[in-house]
Amino acid sequence: MVGNSNLDENTFLLQEEACRRAYERVPVDFPVMLISTHRGTTSFHEARTADLCEGGMGVVTSAPLTPHQSISIEIVVPLANQLLKLNAVIKHQRPCASLGGDCYGLEFYAATEAQRKQLKRMAYDS
Repeated sequence: MVGNSNLDENTFLLQEEACRRAYERVPVDFPVMLISTHRGTTSFHEARTADLCEGGMGVVTSAPLTPHQSISIEIVVPLANQLLKLNAVIKHQRPCASLGGDCYGLEFYAATEAQRKQLKRMAYDS
């Protein structure tokens, strides 16, 4: 890499990540609740979305989560006042001190077709 700058490396990593995604992520910002269970104890953590698609989302939270951990997510669907409950696995984590926590990439699993359609509407209607 010519110049060997962090910008070049960050651009490469973002392009690589975009190529691996099955769906395009759309920037969104609304609250969600993350529910994790560790050693028999269930914890609830507030988070904010960073981006969303029908296959996953990015969130920012100060919760102590780890990559490969399975969690549940509760979203109050904006403008519909409905609760959407999803299961996800944490795919990656990076520090985001400027946003007040860590940034996590989540991949949904076992989502129904109706849930995927709702997520797509949320992503493109917000």
